[in-house]
Amino acid sequence: MRNLIATSAAVLLALPVASQMLPDGTIFNPNRAPVTASGGGGSNLPTGTCYQQNMKCSTTFGNATNSNWFATPFSATGAPIIQIAILSTSTSKGARAVELWSADAAGKPIAALRKGSVTVVGPAKAYAAKAFAPVATKAGQKFCVVTYLTAGSADLPACTTGTKSIHYWHSKTATAWNGPFTSLSWSFAINCAAVVKKTVSPVGYAKVEGNSNNTFPWYSTFNYMQGHGDLKNKPMLVRGQSHRRDGNLGNFTSAVARSTTCEIFVGESDFDKVTGTFATNWIGKPTSVFKGVVKQPDWVTKPVAAPAPFNFNIMYTTPAVYTGKQALTWQVVITAISATTSYPGDAVSAGGASSGTYTMLGKGCTASDQTRTMDLRCYFTTYGDKRVRHYCYCYGSFRDQPAVALMGFKNPNVALPLCAATPTMKLYTTGDFSFASQYAGKSRATDGYWNTGLNRYFKYIAGMDKIPVYHQGASIDPKAAYKVTLSNGVSSSIKAPPPPPPPVYRVYARGAPTATSGSLAKGYALVTEFTH
Repeated sequence: MRNLIATSAAVLLALPVASQMLPDGTIFNPNRAPVTASGGGGSNLPTGTCYQQNMKCSTTFGNATNSNWFATPFSATGAPIIQIAILSTSTSKGARAVELWSADAAGKPIAALRKGSVTVVGPAKAYAAKAFAPVATKAGQKFCVVTYLTAGSADLPACTTGTKSIHYWHSKTATAWNGPFTSLSWSFAINCAAVVKKTVSPVGYAKVEGNSNNTFPWYSTFNYMQGHGDLKNKPMLVRGQSHRRDGNLGNFTSAVARSTTCEIFVGESDFDKVTGTFATNWIGKPTSVFKGVVKQPDWVTKPVAAPAPFNFNIMYTTPAVYTGKQALTWQVVITAISATTSYPGDAVSAGGASSGTYTMLGKGCTASDQTRTMDLRCYFTTYGDKRVRHYCYCYGSFRDQPAVALMGFKNPNVALPLCAATPTMKLYTTGDFSFASQYAGKSRATDGYWNTGLNRYFKYIAGMDKIPVYHQGASIDPKAAYKVTLSNGVSSSIKAPPPPPPPVYRVYARGAPTATSGSLAKGYALVTEFTH
C-alpha cells in the first residue's frame, strides 16, 4: 500500500498541472519557465527618465498570457510625466497596454489619465509607449502604471529578482482593484518633460524695469559679448535667452520686426579680469549654441505696463553647460540684419548715481576787475560703489589769482564788511577744508572762472546724508581793501548711495563682426532672461 501511494504521488507530480490563479493575480504554472535574455535590460530607456525601478534585470517573470490588469504605484518627482516604459524579456510577440492612472495616498488606482501601448518584439528591451500630453505633478504625488495584455503574449513587466514593490490587480472583466500585494519586482520607467526654469540677470530685474535702455547689439552688424557675474554659483544647462523692450519709452516707429543672421556662443569669463579682447575673456572654449537666423519681434508700440514681457526669444539648438564657477557669458556675432534702425531693449547701467542738492546763501562780492558778483556752486554726487564726488565751480573771481573753495560743517553766519557793493556779505562756513582751483591754484586769466576738478572722490560712510556741508569761495583781489574777495555761501547735501552696480559687463564692436576687440563697459547690460 505504501509503495502504491508513493508511486501514485510520483505520477501525479509528473503530470501537467493546469494554470492556477494566485491571490496576487499571477498565474502559477510549473511548466512555464521564465525566459533568460542574453544581456541586461533597459537598453533603450527613454531620455529624460525621472523615475525607474528594476530596469536592468535580465529575466522577466513570465505569465505571458495573463490577461489580468495590474497597477503599480509610484511617487512623482514634480516634473511633468510624458511617457512610460516597461521591461520585457519575452521572446514571443505581443502587445501590452501601458497607462498612467491617478492614485490615492496609499497608491491604489483611481482613474486613467493617459493611455498608450507597446509591442514586444524581442528580449532584453525597455519598450516605451508613445509620448503623451504632459501630466502635471507635484513632488510626492501618487500615480500608477497600469498594464494588461491586449494581443498575443508578452511577459509581465516584472523581474524574477530585484526590489519588490506593491501592486493592485483585477481581471479583465472586473473593475474593483484587489490588493495591495508585494510579491513582484515590477520593472518600469517614467519619462518626464524637462522643467522649464527662467533666470533673469541682472538679478532683481525679473519684474522690475531697468534704469536704462540700449539698442546694442540688435540693430546692426556687431561683435558683442555680455557677462553676468551675478549668476555665479547658480549652475544650469542653458537652453535659450530672451530680451524685452524698454518699458518706459513711448511708441518707437523705428523698432520694427527684423531678421538677423548671427552665431551665439555661451561660456564663462572672469568678471574681475575681463578686457576689451573677446577671445581672451573666455575661460576654456565656449559652446556655439546657435547659428542661423533669429526673428526679432515688432517693438514699435509702448508696452501697456513696465516691464514689458520677454518676447524676443532665442532657443539654442545646442544647450550649454554653465558650471556657475565664473560669470555666465554670451557672445553674438551678427553678420547681417534686415533693418538697421534703433531697437530699444530694456537695460541696466552702472548702478546710477544720486546727486545731492545745493542752496545758495547770500550774495558774493564783486572782484575789482569784474562786473559780476563772485558766484560759487558746490555739490556732491554719490555712486553705487559708495564713491562720493565733490565738485565746485566759480565765476567772477579776480583774473589769474589764487582761488580756493572753503568747506566746513557749520555756518557761522557772521557779517563781513569786505565789499561796499554787498553790505550784507557774511561768512558762511567754518572752512575746515580748502580745495584749490585745478588751474594751478588760480582763476583763469581770461575770465576769472575756476573749478576744483572732477576727480576728487571720497568714500561714503553711513550717516553722511544727515550732515549739512557749507561752502564759500575765496580769491585774492590785489586791488580790494582787504586783498580778498568772497563768494556767496552754498549749503550742500550728500545723498545716500544708490544700489551698487551689478557685476555685469559688455564688450562691443559695432559694425565690425570680425573685430577681435572692442569697448569694455562694466555695470552695463541688456536685461536677459535665460531658459534652463
